Amino acid sequence: MSSFLQIMRAALPALVLTTASPLSQALAAETITIAESPAGAALPLGETPVTVTLALLPQAAARLRAAPQGEPVYLMVERVHADAAVEATYEVYLGLPAGAAPRRDDPHYVGDFNFFDAEARPRNVSFNITRLFARLRAAGALTDTPTVTIVPNGRPAPAARAGIGRLAIVAIGR
Repeated sequence: MSSFLQIMRAALPALVLTTASPLSQALAAETITIAESPAGAALPLGETPVTVTLALLPQAAARLRAAPQGEPVYLMVERVHADAAVEATYEVYLGLPAGAAPRRDDPHYVGDFNFFDAEARPRNVSFNITRLFARLRAAGALTDTPTVTIVPNGRPAPAARAGIGRLAIVAIGR
């Protein structure tokens, strides 16, 4: 056996322990669901915007109003699925006021997601909304019933029958 392979075999356990340590800490962090979409059937997405009111979980009411400074907050779009190629992306907005025209330069804009390979198997998409969440909360723009608006960007293929299974706002406790 070459000396390179001997060195790598000897070093491998240390490398695994070293790289696993931060991962172990991240996995051990407490994930707290703050608000989520109503349970039930998948949310279909098509050619028109969809606004979903998230239900604030009772044990997380205080968390919505006062997440600790710097605590990571994510918007989870779970079980993204389609029957065929969607041929469009979707823009996501948090707390977009009723009647407001969605624009990417709007302070409520979260990001976009696509359906790449979603017809093969459902997948999850997450957005780090820590700064947006803090900014909207400080401006008084987040209520106890936060909304998520999903807007098509392009014309989705009707045969795609695109949808998502669940929306949730989660905090990662430290």
